[in-house]
Amino acid sequence: MLRVIEEERVDGYDLVYVTQNDTNEDRRYFERIARGASSDNYITIGRSRYSLIDYIQLNRALDKANFRRSYDKVIFSSFDNFVLNAVASQVCANKMITCDDGIGGLFESTLFRKDHYVGRDKLYQKIFGALDLGDFKKRIDRHYTLYPGMKNVVTDERLVHVSLHPDDAKVGDGDGKRVFIGFPTERYITAEIKRQIIDYALIEGIDYYIPHPRENDIPKLNAEVVNKNGELAEDIILGYLRFGRPTIIGMFSSVMLNISGEMARRVVVLLRSDARFEEENRIANEAGCEVVVL
Repeated sequence: MLRVIEEERVDGYDLVYVTQNDTNEDRRYFERIARGASSDNYITIGRSRYSLIDYIQLNRALDKANFRRSYDKVIFSSFDNFVLNAVASQVCANKMITCDDGIGGLFESTLFRKDHYVGRDKLYQKIFGALDLGDFKKRIDRHYTLYPGMKNVVTDERLVHVSLHPDDAKVGDGDGKRVFIGFPTERYITAEIKRQIIDYALIEGIDYYIPHPRENDIPKLNAEVVNKNGELAEDIILGYLRFGRPTIIGMFSSVMLNISGEMARRVVVLLRSDARFEEENRIANEAGCEVVVL
């Protein structure tokens, strides 16, 4: 989002930041974006048993948020969310600018790539007054993406590529560090699957282990566990460029794709048993990652 604000040359803006995780990374990133904001709103929504309750809570929170209803530009990401879609649709804006919401736009199966809500989603759309997905996407003037040459939420002529790393970033001399990206513990069902992932990391050899914000059980890898202090994993990895081109090893995630292949060797570990294996495999290969299948 910061790079998009820079590219759009926005001097002042009202910020609305919504999260369900409320991690240190969320708070640190919010602080960075809020530095240039005229007003800022940090909204935390819990995860209840029923998603409708979460949407109602978000709708009420946005009713109290401090932002106008008319702008020159609206910069937005999560238009698959019914409430955020409705709010952005109701704001009068000369330009609608969107950007990647993680890697959701790369999956053909997600709402980002659909034109219509169906089933229960259609009901939620009507309840909250959201635009249908295809109609919302027609309003998008340009979409900023970290993933050049890959299909996304709008047609190619409206895609604008940006990079996370500075234009003058350089890879230093040396063999480079080996970095393992942690994963949310609850995603992987069996201890056997986790053991296979750890065994592969041990074979590769790891210098640094960067835990996931929702990782409860950090494995022993004979590597330095990085204290992120709220920093994004990508920023930490870019700091290792001075040692040479790093190797990043981890499960399929936005971190594995956000840093270009020019800056790092990226090894994505996929599970053949994962319901999204085929799509993850396609995306990882299109992004130029090395793929290891367990």
